[in-house]
Amino acid sequence: MKTNCLRCGVQCQVAGDPNPDAKMLRRSKGPGLCVNCAVHDFLRNTYPCNMLLVSSGPKVLVHPHIQEQFAGIMRVGLADAMPDEIGWDLIIENWDLPFPSKVEAGSMNPCSQQQLDDIATGDEPGLGDMPLFSQRHPVCGDDLTIGSFGQLNDLSPGLGDDLRKALDSE
Repeated sequence: MKTNCLRCGVQCQVAGDPNPDAKMLRRSKGPGLCVNCAVHDFLRNTYPCNMLLVSSGPKVLVHPHIQEQFAGIMRVGLADAMPDEIGWDLIIENWDLPFPSKVEAGSMNPCSQQQLDDIATGDEPGLGDMPLFSQRHPVCGDDLTIGSFGQLNDLSPGLGDDLRKALDSE
């Protein structure tokens, strides 16, 4: 069955049997978002990606190393979509189109749509004033806060440097 994306209007194919184990980008049984709008929706609802993209703009998504990292996230998330289905240029081109729903703050995403809008307009502190990632470990309760690019390098050599270069290149 063919349908149109609820956000951008592009025609897309509706899947018959989505993978019930998919944690992200699960194929829809009915009208929904195309893969490009679904990727953008995932990014805008995922902290700290949402804050990073509000602060830097979507053009960082054209960098191959960012796309490769997202492909890795897709593998871990058992996504129904495949990395080569994503049109990063279309995501950037359609960046400002409205979504059917607003971003809501929750336990895994502390940023509401209003906070993201305020950061984008400069009415609220941006990344320099907030940790890149903050969460309590579900078992031991330790604070898992990443507040600098150096801490990202400690987790994975070069990750913080790559992120800083990507943000600075725009």
